[in-house]
Amino acid sequence: MLRDRVLDEEAVPERDLVVHRRDELDRLMETVRPTGTGPSDLTYLIGPTGTGKTMLAKLAFELLEDDESMPAHDWVYLNCWSHTERTEILYAIVDDLRERPVHHNTPRSELIDYLADGADRPQYVILDEVDQLHDKAILYDLHGAPNLNLILIANREDDLFAGMSDRVQSRLTVGTRIECERYSAQQLSAILGKRAEHVLGSPGRTYDERQLDTIATNAEGDARVAIRTLRVAIEHSDSGLDDDAIAEAAPRARDQLLAKSREQLPDHQLEVLEIVEAHGPIETPAIYEHYCDRVDDPRTERMVRTYCSKLEQYNHVRSEGPDNNPLWVATAPEIPTETG
Repeated sequence: MLRDRVLDEEAVPERDLVVHRRDELDRLMETVRPTGTGPSDLTYLIGPTGTGKTMLAKLAFELLEDDESMPAHDWVYLNCWSHTERTEILYAIVDDLRERPVHHNTPRSELIDYLADGADRPQYVILDEVDQLHDKAILYDLHGAPNLNLILIANREDDLFAGMSDRVQSRLTVGTRIECERYSAQQLSAILGKRAEHVLGSPGRTYDERQLDTIATNAEGDARVAIRTLRVAIEHSDSGLDDDAIAEAAPRARDQLLAKSREQLPDHQLEVLEIVEAHGPIETPAIYEHYCDRVDDPRTERMVRTYCSKLEQYNHVRSEGPDNNPLWVATAPEIPTETG
């Protein structure tokens, strides 16, 4: 249903609902369009959570598919929350772009050859949450493939390059960077206004701009929180919006987003979160000790630091104390019992 799509913070919106990322959208489309100044073989979308990066990438390619002047091309989107390993990512990309059967035991070198085989038109790979990658050498593999263009999405550039070898980093330092800053409360209110009008009709009948301003202010620059709050408030109002429903919707929306995010956490990050919940406030070295006891194939302590940073960006934990040696504290009210 249109109503469900408009009030879904993860759904790619119709272009008329995009009110404060038009410049970034136009720049991205110009960057990747072969008939424009592009295609750039490497494009970065950088910004905090809830600033529209994923929406921009998906919407740009949906619009390009409808552009008759756009040459034939292929594109694939992967979220590195669920695809973290080098060979796994190569397999998924080849399976999608090449549209040919690929066995799961195919050697990595053959998968790379498959990318080059028959690449007679532009190919685009969008890697979301790219700072999640366990082995960032995959970026070297992809960047070296002929006629393949990378769009890398991350919250912070420092996290993206953290743990990257000099060889990979030297290959990836030059690229187009598109920054998505946090939305202001005024911008979020305008975003909500477009969506509320689609669902509820004209303002002044069943809701007013003051109510949207309240939701926008409480969202603290995060469009996902703002849209989910609007959705929950509408669901719990008899008709339109009422102030009591909005007040109850704000914490409920955040809890829903946290629960949804937790379900998507890779196993290693979930282990780290459970350790912080059970033992926080706790320093990173102590987290790493518990972590090594809990998993059979522990990653490096540097990677655990990255996990903590990512968990903080998604509001599962917060840091206290100095930046070089913070204490990590869980934000969730309930602390689950730690298991083996």
